[in-house]
Amino acid sequence: MPSFLFNDAKTKILQALLDLDGDTFYACLVTATPAATETQRIGLTEATGGNYAIQALTGRTLNNPTASTVRWTFSNPIWNNLTTANSAPIVGMVIVEQAGGSPATSDQPVCFLEFNTAFTPSGATFQVDIPVNTGVLTAT
Repeated sequence: MPSFLFNDAKTKILQALLDLDGDTFYACLVTATPAATETQRIGLTEATGGNYAIQALTGRTLNNPTASTVRWTFSNPIWNNLTTANSAPIVGMVIVEQAGGSPATSDQPVCFLEFNTAFTPSGATFQVDIPVNTGVLTAT
């Protein structure tokens, strides 16, 4: 499902410095496709306007549906009553690792999930459905 993993996140996963099962993660909506070289949330073009607060990712699991596959999943993040007024259309969602006790612009982006179609909501509730059969990341 992810359009890509950020370069630094790939390295940290392989070095076991990014704990997909134990670390804290959140999601933010973006209005531009980020560069894979971004290492901090401050480099993202986050959506602005009404109710675009970051969403904590809950229900996170690493599961093994088969002997040769591992999936990273979590509950579907939901943004209520989104309005964009003068904001650019939303193109995707970025999953970010929270380094401290609360979200910060210095937190590291992990992966970018591009939406099929950019959209400009007007008072809508928006939910990103995480596919149960693939999760966000799948390793085989």
